[in-house]
Amino acid sequence: MFTDIFLRFFPEQGKMIKKHVLGLSARLLFFIIPVISGSLIISGSVTGLYADRGVKKVMVRLIEYKAEDLIRHSSSQWNLLLENNLQNDPAYMESFENSIRSYSLTMLQEEGEWILAVDEDNSIVFSVGSSASDDSILESAGENAPGETGDIWIDGNFGGESRLGYGFFLPALGWTVYITELRQTFYADLYFIRWNYIIMVLLTAIISSFFIYYYIHRSLSPLKTVISDMQNIVQNRNFGKRVIPVQNDEVGELAREFNLMSDYLDRAMTRLKNIARSEIEMRIEIRNRERETLEVLSKVSDHKDPETARHTSRVGMYASLLSELRGDSTEESDLMRWSVPLHDIGKVGIPDAILLKNGALNKTERLTMEKHVIIGNEVLKDSASPILRAGADIAISHHERWDGSGYPGGLKGRDIPVRGRITGIVDVFDALTTARPYKEAWSLKRAVEYIRERSGTEFDPELVELLFANLERVEAILIEYGDE
Repeated sequence: MFTDIFLRFFPEQGKMIKKHVLGLSARLLFFIIPVISGSLIISGSVTGLYADRGVKKVMVRLIEYKAEDLIRHSSSQWNLLLENNLQNDPAYMESFENSIRSYSLTMLQEEGEWILAVDEDNSIVFSVGSSASDDSILESAGENAPGETGDIWIDGNFGGESRLGYGFFLPALGWTVYITELRQTFYADLYFIRWNYIIMVLLTAIISSFFIYYYIHRSLSPLKTVISDMQNIVQNRNFGKRVIPVQNDEVGELAREFNLMSDYLDRAMTRLKNIARSEIEMRIEIRNRERETLEVLSKVSDHKDPETARHTSRVGMYASLLSELRGDSTEESDLMRWSVPLHDIGKVGIPDAILLKNGALNKTERLTMEKHVIIGNEVLKDSASPILRAGADIAISHHERWDGSGYPGGLKGRDIPVRGRITGIVDVFDALTTARPYKEAWSLKRAVEYIRERSGTEFDPELVELLFANLERVEAILIEYGDE
């Protein structure tokens, strides 16, 4: 969003830095949620591993405690027999074995727990809780005999089942006692704790992610509001409007800084508008003065030849129309309107005796008269005004002829500037259709026929047909600007 605002003010520089990136909220979410969730999962996993070890240690210690308790009970009962010298009495020995068996039975807490004893002859003395065959039990006991330490930890197949347990030797009786538990039962509580812990960690991560998303969305909402207001101001160029600081924090500071920039731009644009308005008004005034000056210049030749008082205005209108009809720009047709009336400005340099002579001019006089195109060009060509420079081109070329018989350069066809070709046609047309002291005004039909007869010799044939294809507009100019 900030990039879009930057691009509106600096489009060229913005093209160099604009990138397709995720929004701020998305970047925060994609960064914070994985970090927090990952931290929870990692810490949870590490804690879970230590918890597993702790639970296993406790459960192993429980089995060892049962073994120690059975050893203490057996020792106390054996010591009683020794104190009373009854260790060789078969009845008391049987009672002693039954006591150990009964006590072992009380130690069983869950289904699948076994307590059994094997004597030195590898015979089963007693078995409590076991459902396996004697052969299977004896085989497993032989494979898991206590070592030099007098005990052994069992982890694997025992009696045909996967079991964990503890085996130890009772030296007084010469028995090896085994306390075992099914692996599945042994780890049941551990599995329960482990899965519940995993579920709690995942739920904590999910709930934390939800609250993080909610918090980020809520925290960025004022920023989005401010940015939306900023975009509306920029898009509508309404720098007089201000962004409301919705919070007194960094977002509010951003809004206030933008308002300062907007205020500066508003004042700058107001100054620019005033300058532009003044410049437009000045240009209009200069253009009006220029046109007034042009009208005065064009009337200079009219003043020396009063019989054609409105001739210059009409040829300007005809020329502007023909320029428009050939598809020229508005600026070009307007330029023709004001530059064509200057086509005879060079007549100011022609002696009145020749310019106002009633009869036909002799050869010398005609050569003098033809110099008016050169004089007009010399007068206008060095001007800074586009209109006057165009008038210079028109002045020197409007008497050139399509077949090359004109003057002063004898140019032919399209070598003649189009402005001169246009002026040559409308100058003759206006002279034919208006009254002069030495002739009556020709009818429109007669004038058209005359010019068409000379199309391709004196005049550009395309321009002739284009002008007379719009004869109603030509006639409208003649009526409106006719001589009074």
